[in-house]
Amino acid sequence: IGFCRALDAYWSKSGNSFAYVGAALADGQGNTNGPVVAINFNKLGYRTAFFGDSDKPLNPNEETLKIAGVCTVLWEGKVSIEERIALDLPWDGFVAMARLAIEEYGEDHVQTKLAPLFGCQPTEVSVDPEGWRNLVRDEVALRTAFAIAAKTKKAEWFKRVDQAEILGMLVTTHWCDITDKPLGLGIKQIKGWVHD
Repeated sequence: IGFCRALDAYWSKSGNSFAYVGAALADGQGNTNGPVVAINFNKLGYRTAFFGDSDKPLNPNEETLKIAGVCTVLWEGKVSIEERIALDLPWDGFVAMARLAIEEYGEDHVQTKLAPLFGCQPTEVSVDPEGWRNLVRDEVALRTAFAIAAKTKKAEWFKRVDQAEILGMLVTTHWCDITDKPLGLGIKQIKGWVHD
């Protein structure tokens, strides 16, 4: 919901808000409840799309949603939204994403969650995300480790609606850098469904 609100605010600047076309957001509660909610909305006569992560199987699955007439938008690569964003933002955008987590949850918390994934002690994790490259040389592995930490239980750095909205606003500031990446293509798919 928060991420979509950020997209809506961004698109509204050019007069393409959700409200303008009569679209509304509904929280389906993830990949286990969301597909059923989408199908039920569709049965009530609402043109419906399901937008969700692809790191866990849908229940019912994507084919069932399609047969029911529900448009399905899932991230490429069997990943969560945190993973897709962390992988596709340019480096400065990724650093800004990491700083959002540090500002919200504190340096100690983020260091503690990242350390096992970086293969080090919490005190070795720099409080400045720019320094993380010294611990994990492979940038994709670094970004993936951060995203895994971001979505683990008792972390879930971007799951609250307000946090996801801030993250979505960060993504829109980097729109020109991501238009042809899986993140941008997924966002274009959402926009295409809303505004077609």
